[in-house]
Amino acid sequence: MSAKKGKRIKRIDSLIPSTDTFPPIPFAAFLIIIASIIAYSNSFQAPFIFDDLTNILDNSSIRSIADIRKFFLVPSVSGLWDRPVINFTLAINYALTGENSWSYHVGNLFIHILSALCLLGIIRRTLLTSTLAERYHHTATSLALGSALLWALHPLNTQAVTYVIQRCESLMGLFYLLTLYCSIRSWVSTSANTWRLLAVLFFLLGVGTKEVIITAPFVVLAYEWIFLHPSLKEIWRHSRFLYWGLGSGVIVLSIIVLAGGTVTSSVSPLQYWQTEPQVILHYLRLAVWPHPLCFDYGWPMASLGEAIPAIFILLTMLIGSLWLFLKKSPFAFLAIWFFAVLAPTSIVPLPDPAWEYRMYLPLIAIAVIAVIGFYELSGKLTKRFFPDKIDGLRWTRIFLLVIVACLLGGATWLRNQTYRQEMTLWQDTVIKRPQNSRAHLNLGAALDRTGRINEAAAEYRETISLDPRSDEAYANLGFNLYRMGKPAEAIELFHKSLLLNPDNVAAHSNLGIALWGSGKKEEAYRYFKKALQLKANQPQVHSNLGCALNEMGRYDEAVSHLREAIYWNPHFAEAHANLGYSLESKGLNSEAVLHYREALRQNPELKEIRQRLEKLTRHAE
Repeated sequence: MSAKKGKRIKRIDSLIPSTDTFPPIPFAAFLIIIASIIAYSNSFQAPFIFDDLTNILDNSSIRSIADIRKFFLVPSVSGLWDRPVINFTLAINYALTGENSWSYHVGNLFIHILSALCLLGIIRRTLLTSTLAERYHHTATSLALGSALLWALHPLNTQAVTYVIQRCESLMGLFYLLTLYCSIRSWVSTSANTWRLLAVLFFLLGVGTKEVIITAPFVVLAYEWIFLHPSLKEIWRHSRFLYWGLGSGVIVLSIIVLAGGTVTSSVSPLQYWQTEPQVILHYLRLAVWPHPLCFDYGWPMASLGEAIPAIFILLTMLIGSLWLFLKKSPFAFLAIWFFAVLAPTSIVPLPDPAWEYRMYLPLIAIAVIAVIGFYELSGKLTKRFFPDKIDGLRWTRIFLLVIVACLLGGATWLRNQTYRQEMTLWQDTVIKRPQNSRAHLNLGAALDRTGRINEAAAEYRETISLDPRSDEAYANLGFNLYRMGKPAEAIELFHKSLLLNPDNVAAHSNLGIALWGSGKKEEAYRYFKKALQLKANQPQVHSNLGCALNEMGRYDEAVSHLREAIYWNPHFAEAHANLGYSLESKGLNSEAVLHYREALRQNPELKEIRQRLEKLTRHAE
């Protein structure tokens, strides 16, 4: 009995009580919440962009929150096929505001704030472990607040928070932090089993969020070895059930990854590994000086000669981190955190070597080093050069923290302004990365959506000059030329697009439109059908085909396709208008009136539909 008591006392005493009285923990949490809301207050009206379109607007699995099975049955072509937790959260947003983006942004900010609060707890508890408490027990809360606040406000995080679909990164980050936080609590609490279960639960939720979570068990193990239990024997005695649970999650995630196959990438692993050291050093520079930030780098692959300096610097950092780890230095954990979180996206060859959202969790290490490093350095310099000013040092530190926090928060607010319009974001990207063909392509698409088709055509031509194998650029340029009254040139470009990519749905659909306009109706019909065979959930293609069938007098088939278009996009004015015409042609005037009214509700400028509605209404009277 006494042995059990001794073990419990050891567990409780591994966290030494704090003696700091400022700031109170509730005030620190309140400050993080308010500062984060202010910094991201201008992000709520930002539109859906880039991968948001396919993973949210075209994602049928989030249309209903009732059928949980749908969250696990996303088509494999989607980026969310193995991320049911993300699908579930998006379904909540869809239930709240449909295709209006504001609730999605509020959700992302809520996740970010929870992560910052969790980070506050992790840093504070770490500084109160027996390894560090002698030095930091009187400043644990203030140092934790400084680190969490700077991380929460850093503009490098804007891509993970403001770009909606990168909830994958931020929510995974939250579960990563919660896994570590609950593990820490399990080592110092009398309710150890409860905290272990929570740690495993959050890790499993992370497994259903993003694959990067796979490194969390190794980070937890490193934390316990550095800060709490000095030998593997002690770790096994205290935490074997925790690691059994985390290990089961790793196995589940490994099965999911293997079931999904390999990630498609046009670069070889060697090219990718040569490039990543440059990318990591770029991340570090942005962590220190976050300018200029870029939405889409289109980072080119580095040759071995170009890569050697960055490889040398990175190897030096890794060797230094290993040396610190063997010495069990607390700073070793920050190095492990940084490299472990970046490891999956740095080792597995992905289509793009650089995205700023990948620094969401690694940035924590830089923030902690900056705050604690400044705390130590300012103390030593003041004692040496201004010993009579030592009493005022705390307020000097607080003043400088406020200044830095305001600068970072202001930079975040300004960066979020760039996200307020899709066109603004892509214009900013093109200016910063003029050789990025994808940026020109997306800028062209954004210009298209505002009716500036001549400017859009210029961007598509620039895309083709940078990347002659861009099937999307040929397809988009072809549709522009068709709208300019050049159907022959458009048809030629659509065929070029399909030679490069026979599965380009937009090229098939738009070629169908061009052929229909040229009087080749049967051939056009075949291309519409082919587009739907490739991707059945395309409301525009269903609407195009329904319109074509209307002209052919095949109203029953038209009704079927137009109802399908409305199923995929209930707010599609054109589909409602065409369906109204189909129903009117079949003599179903009462139903036609309903769809005409919905079409006008979505787009009051449809004059022909208004005339048809007035005619039917008069006839009914």
